Formats: sequence, structure tokens, C-alpha cells
Amino acid sequence: MAAFSAGGFSYFDMSCRLLQELGLVTAELGPATAFTGLTTCFELRTYGVAESLAVLHSLPLFMQDFVTQKPKDYGEKVQAAGSRFERQQNEALSLFVFFSFVGVVLCALPCLSVCCVAYAYAFVALKIDVQVEFFARLMHFVDRQPPYKGVPGVVSRFDHVAGLPDSTSLGAMPFITKYPERQASWDEWEAFFVASQARFQALPADLVADLERTGAMAALQLPVPPGAPIDGTAFACILNNKLPLDLPSPVKHDLKKRLFHVGTVVMKMHNCLLQPGIYQGLELLLRKSFTRLK
Repeated sequence: MAAFSAGGFSYFDMSCRLLQELGLVTAELGPATAFTGLTTCFELRTYGVAESLAVLHSLPLFMQDFVTQKPKDYGEKVQAAGSRFERQQNEALSLFVFFSFVGVVLCALPCLSVCCVAYAYAFVALKIDVQVEFFARLMHFVDRQPPYKGVPGVVSRFDHVAGLPDSTSLGAMPFITKYPERQASWDEWEAFFVASQARFQALPADLVADLERTGAMAALQLPVPPGAPIDGTAFACILNNKLPLDLPSPVKHDLKKRLFHVGTVVMKMHNCLLQPGIYQGLELLLRKSFTRLK
């Protein structure tokens, strides 16, 4: 720090200017964006400034997809689940009245119980769908790692490990490619990721020069550049709700660390964004998503 403070150059001043150029603080260093978003960014700083800034930048898009303008299929699923429940409820009540009328109340209770359980599972499944969709978006920025193996030109930390499976990149997984809506969402978020990284190069030239000279520019960039494949193994664990048992021990250990990292990010997002503010609508989704990884 002392070296960067010599000759009239101040690392602190450069950092303040960067935050101002990104629209995060005012000229007086007050908050220029939602305070809960800024606290989220601060709490995630231990995972690197690149990831914390990327999550902060993505919050409006999360609000758009999951609060303001939910994908239409979510609404259709909710309506369908509600219709099933209403039909099952009516059938259960009819059976209950009938059996009560003939005095066999004990026969009616299992019928009512089965219908209520079916209703509960319908809505649990719906919530899981939404949680998985959330992770498919979040992992554009969080736990952005190259595939373990099987992608030409990718240097892997696990090349020395025997028995590595060929990794499918997250963007090429059937979960995304088989469904046009998910593919369109993936493309939208990938374009958003590209723009989020490009904004650092669009900063004033003298600020870019200072960031490059101090090594700070590299710290602003996420580890896998835009367009490069990212590993989908951690997402597959979330999707299937289990860790593959046939993986080599070093990979399983690495996956556990990665999933712990993703879960901690979601937990910190939840703890910050549940406070009153414009992102409070994400609280329930974040809580349920963390519970899936817990």
C-alpha cells in the first residue's frame, strides 16, 4: 500500500473513483444504489471483489426474473397446482362428508390425508423448480470454474487425477439446451455477464491504466472469461440433490468445498437482502434455495 501511495498516487482514491464510476457511491462517498445491495457486496468481499461486484450487478435482473416479471411457465404451474389442489380438496371433502354420514369417519381421514399430501408435494416440486432456475442464473457469477476435464485448451487442476469424468459445461447441459425458454434465459444472462465484465474496460483510460498498473484490474475479472465453458458438475449436484458417488475422492472433496461456497453466498445474500429495501422480494427464494444446499 505504501508503494502505491508514493508520488501522489493513492490506492484509496483510485478505489473511491472506481466505485463512483460504477455508480455505487456518490462524490461524497454516500450510497448511490440500494443500501442492502451494497451490504451484500461488502459481506461477499471475502470471496473476491470480482464475484461480489458481479452479484451486486445482477440483483436487478434477479428481481426481474423472480419478483417483478416471473417467467410465464411459473404462473401456469402455480395455476395448475392450484387447480389440482382445489379439485383434490373438493373430492376429499365429498368423501369425508359421505363417510361421516354413514358413520365411518376413520375411513374418510386417510382419503383427506392423501389429498393434502398430494397438494403439499405439488407445491414443493414447484418451489424446487424455481430454486434450480435461480441457481442456473446465479452460477454465471458464483463458483465460475473451468470444467474438470474434456474441454480442449482448458488447463485443469485435476489433470493428474485418474478417473475424471468428461465434464459437460453448464451451458451445454440438457437441463438448459432441451428447453427453448431456459436456453433463451441462459443466453440473456450470459450476455448480461459479458456486459458486466466489459464495463471495467469502458472506464476512463487513466483509471484503467491505474487499475492495470496496480494489478487491481485482474482482481475485478472473474476467473473464467466470457465465452469460455464453465463446469456444470456443482450445478448437477444441486439439480439432482446429491453428490455423485463414482467421482474420484479429490473431485468429491473439491465439489463439497464449492457447494459450501455457493451455499454461503446464498446465505449472506439472504441475510442482507431480507432487510427493508428494494430487493426484499428475493428473501423467500434465497431462504428456500439455501435450505436446498443446507
